[in-house]
Amino acid sequence: MSFGYAAEKFASARSVLMLPHPQGEDQSIATAFSECRKGLERFDRTLFDDSSSIWIKQLDQLMKTEGIEDPDREGLFLIKARQLSIDDQLQFSTVVDELQCWFSRRKD
Repeated sequence: MSFGYAAEKFASARSVLMLPHPQGEDQSIATAFSECRKGLERFDRTLFDDSSSIWIKQLDQLMKTEGIEDPDREGLFLIKARQLSIDDQLQFSTVVDELQCWFSRRKD
């Protein structure tokens, strides 16, 4: 997995978090969750330094869907997005931005 691919996915996540939210803020957050997951799914986590490891732990916690039920098949990320507090949303946005910058600096 390349730094470039991860940087691209996190740039996409950051972009969908920006206004406007044509399908609603919750859907934008759920889409950003998905982009982050794609960016990290095959990335070797041993490559993270101390700072980025902290951001990854925060991201993992914010995106955690264990214990969430989805009886209407809306999608676990959408349900999780609805559960985020304003502080969680701010933290998520900040972490996505920091990681996108971190990946971008290393892609070359």
